Amino acid sequence: MISFGLFPMVKVLVSILVVVLLSLIAEYAGPRVAGVVSGYPLGAAISLLFIGIEISPAFAARSAVFTAAGLTGTVAFVAGSLLIYALVVATTYADLGITWARYWGT
Repeated sequence: MISFGLFPMVKVLVSILVVVLLSLIAEYAGPRVAGVVSGYPLGAAISLLFIGIEISPAFAARSAVFTAAGLTGTVAFVAGSLLIYALVVATTYADLGITWARYWGT
C-alpha cells in the first residue's frame, strides 16, 4: 500500500501524465483525436481509481454506476447547449458578422 504522505504526489503525477499523454496524442494524431480521447471519462476513471485506493474497491464499484448516470446528464446538457447555440446565438452572431463585413468592406 502507498504511504499517506506519498499518495498526494502520486495523484499529481498521474494527472500530469494524463495531460502529457493527451498533448502527445494531439501532436501526433491531431487535435480532433485528442479531443475525442479526452472526452472519454478519463477524469472519472482516475477519480474512481483513487477512491478505490483510499476508501474501498466496493465503494468505487458502486460509484461507477452513478458515474455513468452523471455522464448521461452531462451529455444531455451539452446537447441542449449546442441546440440553443445553433438556434439563438449562432444566427445572432452571423448577422453581426455580415454587418461587420459590410461596414469594413471585407
